[in-house]
Amino acid sequence: MRTLLAGLETEEAHEIICQAYTFGYPLVLMDVARRLMTDARPAAHDDASLANGATMSSRTRPLNPDVLSGVGWLELLREPHLFSIPGSADRFYAIQVIDAWSNVLTSIGSRPSSSGHHHLTIVGPRSSSANGQRGRLVVSSPTSVIWLLGRVEHADGPDDAVVRDLKDALPIASWSLDDRPLDNIATAYDIETGQSPHERLAHMDGGEFFARLNALMVDNPPSAADVEALTLFSAIGIGPGLPFDVKGDTVVSKRVDASAHTALARIVVEAQRPSGYFVNGWWRSVRRAHEADYMSRAVTALAGLGAPSADETISFRADVDHDGEPLWGRHRYVLRFPPRQLPPVRGFWSVAMYNSRDAIVDNPIDRHAISSRRELIVARDGSITIYIQQTSPGPARDSNWLPIPHDHVHLILRLYWPREDVLTGSWTPPPVVRLGS
Repeated sequence: MRTLLAGLETEEAHEIICQAYTFGYPLVLMDVARRLMTDARPAAHDDASLANGATMSSRTRPLNPDVLSGVGWLELLREPHLFSIPGSADRFYAIQVIDAWSNVLTSIGSRPSSSGHHHLTIVGPRSSSANGQRGRLVVSSPTSVIWLLGRVEHADGPDDAVVRDLKDALPIASWSLDDRPLDNIATAYDIETGQSPHERLAHMDGGEFFARLNALMVDNPPSAADVEALTLFSAIGIGPGLPFDVKGDTVVSKRVDASAHTALARIVVEAQRPSGYFVNGWWRSVRRAHEADYMSRAVTALAGLGAPSADETISFRADVDHDGEPLWGRHRYVLRFPPRQLPPVRGFWSVAMYNSRDAIVDNPIDRHAISSRRELIVARDGSITIYIQQTSPGPARDSNWLPIPHDHVHLILRLYWPREDVLTGSWTPPPVVRLGS
């Protein structure tokens, strides 16, 4: 290692290390998350140890009252995995299949055109061929580790029939609302330190990071598009299966560690740059495209690991009213969807309320969101008005009432299986209008 680094100018080596860290960040982050969620030991790379469930807590992202969440991990080294996933004609659900580099390979779910069973085969890079699997959707994974991330519309709780069927079909051991982790189930956080995968990775020194990256790339190989980058990285000993050990050289170890921390700081700064646009007081976040763009891929992993793709769920966030004033619990507001301008979805839509700490707040009627699955009051002209205020708008309007806490708040409008006019931006949500104090 001393020879490889000593042959480069200091600044040149620094930049190569930074690029390699950015390149490998999603793969190492996914491995850290897997280990925390499954409590798998380094030697326990078998199906049983990887097929454990894990609940995602509200510390990962704001609580979503619409869906139950569950995760599972697969090891594809030995053979393909075959599943028969039950259909649900009247309930939204989606199962994301994510590779070890955090790329979403596919999303299986309750689109209206696929209400029957989904027969799915997931094949790893070294698995035997899935030829002859007629009638099955075959997903070819470029990596040997797969993350399954499931979401199912929350209706009657985690023991309803849809969730039971999904639990029987998939290696997802538990389903839970995001802020209600179940007993005796691994979480996405270190129980002893309380660290998230991102925090755990931030405390990893450069030598450990690159040693783990090299080891992970053996069974989770980079893509063909990465050949040029890997040729560059090999100049400092970074590549699938290469040894990377700087412990015996204090000077080199400090240089690698400093460069790794610089690279992480760059990712964090880039993640803080807004990516999206405002419309009618709502912010729509837009995922950065990251094909062959390692920084964008790293930013996506840092800021939205496991976030649903746009064709599954699109979210809008409102922090201000129609005048640009912050939403505040002392005021009354309305959100009116005009006739023929309801959120265009194939699934359902909801508007959820959060306080200034991104948390759901208890209220007297235990209602944290207004959903199209509710029996909402529709005006004669076909419009729907949601009343956002502390006190009831009256018995005739209670079905459309979303209680607001004594706090600065924000709303999140989620559209599940959005239609094309949402994806293209031709449909936009109406502004939140303040009525008075």
